[in-house]
Amino acid sequence: MSRESHIEFLEQIDPRELLGKIRRFRNLNISIMTQEAINNEIFDVLTFKGNFIYFTNSNFYPKGTKFFRARVLDGSLIPNRNLKIESDFWNAPSEFIRQYGRLNKPNESLLYTTPINPSVTLKEVKVPYGSYYALIIYEAKDEIKVNVIGQEYNYESLGIYSEKARLVNDIINDFLREEFCRDVGVGTEYLYCVSEFIAKSFFDLPPRVVQDAWAYPSLKDKLNYNVCFRPQVARELLELKGALIGQKQSQNDDIIVKCIAHGFDESGNAQFHKLGSDIQKSVFPEII
Repeated sequence: MSRESHIEFLEQIDPRELLGKIRRFRNLNISIMTQEAINNEIFDVLTFKGNFIYFTNSNFYPKGTKFFRARVLDGSLIPNRNLKIESDFWNAPSEFIRQYGRLNKPNESLLYTTPINPSVTLKEVKVPYGSYYALIIYEAKDEIKVNVIGQEYNYESLGIYSEKARLVNDIINDFLREEFCRDVGVGTEYLYCVSEFIAKSFFDLPPRVVQDAWAYPSLKDKLNYNVCFRPQVARELLELKGALIGQKQSQNDDIIVKCIAHGFDESGNAQFHKLGSDIQKSVFPEII
């Protein structure tokens, strides 16, 4: 669809009617609804005359971009039972995924990361004060194309000047941002079924051709984005560099590194190295 057709489509939507649909959706008791009923309600909000039209914003991260993931460790012992073999550095096995996540169903394992800014990862994982954690680091082996959900817009740079089209698109975008930034607590993980369905039904373009991953706003820092990969694509596009082992020292975002993990022995066990070692200086020279 051309930009002009896109604008004409959005101009047909009554903003008040759209806001009314969203208000109705917010009042639903999702906990007692079937997935099919929830999906139908989402379609009612996001589609008009059976179509979903939204100013998409495909973006990319260049080769060499670093992506971060954090895991809370089981105490301070190194090696740690939560970080022993290579698979511990990637997405969790699907059999351990018992609840909905931001983009995954139960028994579906995805790799959730944060690009560029490691402090956002630690906020997202909610590392408890005094706990030890592994900040796992990957590096993009090639350009990574992301389909951005709930992005910020510069309508002038896009050549979009229709005030009504902007308003309708902003209403849809705000709905998406609220769903993907929803703070879900223990016991209410079923609420993630909304963002999971939206991602898979409206933002899932051909992998490796148009889209390598999803990007969506960080819950803890709305100006930054998280990036979520399907496991196979992650293994193809990301190189595992290792991990920084740290301890949450205070309420700030300082990363206090105790040692690093890099490489595996012949048995597949993770290898840990002291700060100041030749390997640390070679692999993570930024650590002072």
